[in-house]
Amino acid sequence: MKEIQLENLIFIRLILPIIDIIDDYPRFKNEIDEFISLKKSDNYISDLHGYFNTSKKKIVSKRTEEFYNKNKESIDTINNICDIWNFVFAYKNDEGVKELLDSYYNYFIKHKDKLKDIRDLLYRLLELKISKISLVEHLNFSNKIFDRSTSIYMDRNMYYLDNMVIIPNYFNDTIKYKTIDSPYLIKTSFVGNEISKYGNEIIVNSLLFDINRLPRELTKECLFDFLLKLKQDKKETIDVLHNAVDLNTEVYDLNDHQKYLINLINRVKDTNTKQELLLILKELDLMIKKLSLLGEKYDDILLQMDDNISEKDLSDEKKYYKLVRDNIKYDID
Repeated sequence: MKEIQLENLIFIRLILPIIDIIDDYPRFKNEIDEFISLKKSDNYISDLHGYFNTSKKKIVSKRTEEFYNKNKESIDTINNICDIWNFVFAYKNDEGVKELLDSYYNYFIKHKDKLKDIRDLLYRLLELKISKISLVEHLNFSNKIFDRSTSIYMDRNMYYLDNMVIIPNYFNDTIKYKTIDSPYLIKTSFVGNEISKYGNEIIVNSLLFDINRLPRELTKECLFDFLLKLKQDKKETIDVLHNAVDLNTEVYDLNDHQKYLINLINRVKDTNTKQELLLILKELDLMIKKLSLLGEKYDDILLQMDDNISEKDLSDEKKYYKLVRDNIKYDID
């Protein structure tokens, strides 16, 4: 499927410190605003980097030393989670970071009684090697259908959600799926035949969901193999869908042949031959109608077998199969 671009992403290590300095954040934010507005602020920010990342721990500029001494507790807290230099640098230079930090602060204030759970969740994401997050409250992930190849080499991106269900489809080399009620979407990718440990992202509609809803690990076994097994467990339903699509296609082709025969018969000049052909055509028309009714019954059986496939899904599979088949025929011709 086409790659999904997640928006309003921010490094988890940038928002985590806000929880630990929540009461001081408004004051500290004003201090940062004043600090980065200084004429030589880039040099001062570099001083912070040098202080925390060299053995001498020496601050060159007096202005940086004043900033540190005035905000020592908050700066030390931040530096234990993410480099204070990265925090201030991103705050000043990275587009949208300042606004996103404010939005997370407001979210944390709104759910101040749940901060421990939120903190545990964010640290769990880091343990899973998920580095960036996007929070879009009330986002409904169940409205989207995902599809991917059954080969990790044909489709390098991987989208994982909680409570996934398979939507049966005709082609064995494709997995179609959706979620019932996932509070998140994890976006990762394959490097070789393993899940990447870098650049993994998550979009959530809340930070209050049960931490146990996350996958145990971001591995091929926990993500891709699990999804593949869900599809294999649907084999019986998929077999019925194959038959439904094939029967529909044959009826469709017979209708096409019938139209061709009508044109052919209309060109026959011998009256007796023409009448005989019309009788045969009438029998063919009756057979096509019976097959069409049988196809409708087959469709009903399929729809009753699986709540996760709708009439529209089935109709789309029939149309898509015809499109692929006709393109293959065209390529051969």
